[in-house]
Amino acid sequence: MQRLMYWIMGVALSACALAFGAGSAMAQLVNAAGTPLRDNLTTPPTGGGFGEDALLQNTTAPIRLTEGSSPATGVNQSPQFDAFLGLKLDNNPAKPADATGYVTFADFQNATTTLVSGSPTSSPVYSGTYSPNTTPTESPWPITITTGGSVTVNNVALYLSALGIEVTGTITGTYEQPGANCPAGGVKLDTSQPGLDIAGAGVDDGSGGNSFLCVVSANNDVFPTDPTGPGPLTGSITNDP
Repeated sequence: MQRLMYWIMGVALSACALAFGAGSAMAQLVNAAGTPLRDNLTTPPTGGGFGEDALLQNTTAPIRLTEGSSPATGVNQSPQFDAFLGLKLDNNPAKPADATGYVTFADFQNATTTLVSGSPTSSPVYSGTYSPNTTPTESPWPITITTGGSVTVNNVALYLSALGIEVTGTITGTYEQPGANCPAGGVKLDTSQPGLDIAGAGVDDGSGGNSFLCVVSANNDVFPTDPTGPGPLTGSITNDP
């Protein structure tokens, strides 16, 4: 059996994540029927450029950025269901070549931290662009998913405005096949993230375990069985005339 990946991150994700199907020369990422996911190289139309899109969400637990090691110190944490990653599949080649894509947006909501005066302080989290050892450029976060299931997201850049903290670098994890943690597949983030530029960086579920970003929508390949909408919302955005 080959992998069935409903689309990450691939991760850089992001994005590119998804599962196993039958066949000897199948693409890295295939849907539940074993059909390769469309990438930016697929035609028609002439020239391609229309690859799979996917939305990832932390559906299992909070997602927390940490520093230090024993015990980890929380820097910023978003509750369960409040972190979103948009992914685009760029290249979905036959195995064993790597699948690649990029993160189109990152939205970490309702975040809190305990680093300011010892009490929880809300901090917006903004995503940016980053090129190692250079001035930040307008480039996406590229994602790579390997045959072995490794997921790497490069050029990550986040700004925690209330804390004045910038976090840049690389995030790693493994592809999570469809199952109990992510019903449609997703990414299990490593608890240790040495590729980020804060001392002892890590990402966890708020209590030291792995955090998951799960595929919740991907064109016609993944979608809610019983859509109910986002429910009540806090805040709004107005077009101020």
